[in-house]
Amino acid sequence: SIGTWPTTTCSATVSGPGTTWTNAGHLKVGMNGNGTLNISDQAVVSVEGDTFAIGQGGPTSVINFDNGTLNTSGLVVGESYLTGTGTINTNSLVSDRHMVYDSIDDLTQTIILGGSGRNITINLNIDGSGSMGAGVGGSGSMRISNGLSILSPHGYVGYYGSLGIAKVSGPGTTWTNSLDMTIGREGVGHLEISDGASVSSRIRTFVATRENSFGSVTVKGDGSRWTNLGKVELGARGHGIGTPGVGMISISDGGLVSIAGDHGECLRIEDQMSGLSFVTIAT
Repeated sequence: SIGTWPTTTCSATVSGPGTTWTNAGHLKVGMNGNGTLNISDQAVVSVEGDTFAIGQGGPTSVINFDNGTLNTSGLVVGESYLTGTGTINTNSLVSDRHMVYDSIDDLTQTIILGGSGRNITINLNIDGSGSMGAGVGGSGSMRISNGLSILSPHGYVGYYGSLGIAKVSGPGTTWTNSLDMTIGREGVGHLEISDGASVSSRIRTFVATRENSFGSVTVKGDGSRWTNLGKVELGARGHGIGTPGVGMISISDGGLVSIAGDHGECLRIEDQMSGLSFVTIAT
């Protein structure tokens, strides 16, 4: 991690032909502090987990390229934090773009980030090894449809000061998270499951976690399912002085929500007891 602690300012530079830096887990740049990663002159940085570059208010996150390459299982970044000229090869994406996945061909895409002296090529090849979602510091969306199945360990929708919208629709369409999901974390997140689609997580799902968050999950239509093998926390984890997180779940028109729970809890609503979060069920 580079500059992830509050009030810290840190940087790392990887430079020169044949120079490599390999990370066995996640790589976080900035987040709570000020972090900069420079990759230049044909150097290569490899990350076996996700690469995060998210600025929260005052702190800054920058990944700067000067003919360098980043290889990562997952890319969770605000696009404004990517500068310079270089290449990113990633197996998943959470960004401020509006992404559509409605065919097998959409799982492999090339994205060019240009303008203001920037020329970064993102080669996306989704294989289930990295996090998926939409909204990181800005505004982004993700649509999965037409019976496509997408796998990821983590799902993030509306992450850190962003607006994120994820829509999963159509018979046979699935988004499966082998670990957890977050819908609205210090941002605004909306997840909609409709027309026979299915979304699931194995460990835990957080909706509107922490203060100044809003999260909603809508499950509508016959055959539409939201399956949680762990616990769901709705409007939870508000420990600061900001506005408590507001979470909503809406189930209608034959939609189904299942929560297995863990440690004796299935659904926790608003641990600050403000009464702002709720569940609605309509036929």
